[in-house]
Amino acid sequence: MRIYRLAPDADCETYAPGIGIGGKTSDEDWANVRPGAWIETKVGDEVRLSPGAVELRMLPTHVGTRHMNSFQGPKDAADLWSRFVTERMAREAPLPTGAADREQLMRRLVRDLFDKEPSETEIAAYVADKSPGALHPALGLDLLKTRVLHGRKISHFSGTLPPGEITFKVLAADLEAAKRARVATGPGYYILGDKQRLQGERSGKGSRWKNKATISFFSKPKPQPYTIALPDGRETCAIAWDRDAGALWITQVGLVRSYDFSNSDQVRETRYETGGIANVPERFREALKGALNISRKPVRQQSSADSKGGVRLEPAIE
Repeated sequence: MRIYRLAPDADCETYAPGIGIGGKTSDEDWANVRPGAWIETKVGDEVRLSPGAVELRMLPTHVGTRHMNSFQGPKDAADLWSRFVTERMAREAPLPTGAADREQLMRRLVRDLFDKEPSETEIAAYVADKSPGALHPALGLDLLKTRVLHGRKISHFSGTLPPGEITFKVLAADLEAAKRARVATGPGYYILGDKQRLQGERSGKGSRWKNKATISFFSKPKPQPYTIALPDGRETCAIAWDRDAGALWITQVGLVRSYDFSNSDQVRETRYETGGIANVPERFREALKGALNISRKPVRQQSSADSKGGVRLEPAIE
């Protein structure tokens, strides 16, 4: 069970068992890691997937935090708001120092939390306070006092949330697919060769997704699987290989790796921390170069300062 706080027009995403669509084959054995249903189709069929609606009956008193094995619920509506504000502010660390950046941050936070613009007094107080705790607790408590503690109660939603819908058309099988490079960017069970398989796994740990990949061998006597560490998160790396070539390539931000697994008893790793996509064989580059440009955390750009200590931006500019 997960708890989401959704602002207007926001959405959340959840994962479900996989669904196979098309002519069922054992060529890519997804059933080993993604149990689910298979929909038999033919070329030209139009497929529409419409998940069931989500029923919500959550009271705000049920929202809280877990510490070890204990559940710490809020004492009242004000305490619940305090937790929301604290969590939202924590996402912005480290805080910017430029006046224009700080003003924009303040506007974004107050809009996200309260659906209103901050007052000029609140903006001026935050811009002037250069301490690490400028947003919280001092300013955070002030925001709560002016918007929550003065008689305002938190409201909650109970009802039906409609799901998104997916539609597409079934195309003819690609007869040249067996000769093309394979690319994996997420969990799955993939054929590397006649006696090798690649299994990608993803699991949730706290607020992060943990990833790993394993090469399994099916020769006799059966060798031990080889585990490959992958960066956390979603879509943070890409893996490419040719069937029966005995090697694969992995790209991620700041690093390219190759693995020669032709000898199952001695898998060889080669790391390239400079040169980027130039280290990858040309046939894989187009498929893999996107993974080298993924940034897992936005880089904050500081404004150029004028004589007054900052540049004033229009409220709509981020």
